[in-house]
Amino acid sequence: MSRSFPEQQAMLRYSLRITLILDVILSVICLFAFRYPRILGILAGLWLGSAAGMLSLRMIWSQMTKLGGDETENKKKGRSSYILRYLMYLAVLASGALLGASAVAMLVGLAVQKASLIFYALSQRKES
Repeated sequence: MSRSFPEQQAMLRYSLRITLILDVILSVICLFAFRYPRILGILAGLWLGSAAGMLSLRMIWSQMTKLGGDETENKKKGRSSYILRYLMYLAVLASGALLGASAVAMLVGLAVQKASLIFYALSQRKES
């Protein structure tokens, strides 16, 4: 059973837009703060972390739209979705580290995406 959640869709779009804006700002700052070749790993880490955060948010939203009325089944789906998201984090972050992306920058990228959700919550509070 798939349901529509317009508020959550708006949140996803807002989060993506703010994440991209913050990533561009941080990328420009990094271009001035770091030198080649170190900058490549930092920028790759920043963007990989943000992409992993957005993918995780999308996975949560996708799982939420598939929930039905059966509580036991929902708990099973929730557990498997949780495990799948953390396996995705593991795969993306480990691959990035193996390819030379900065681990700290990947964590900053994840934090940027989470910050976009805080901005969304604050923007909704101002509207109410």
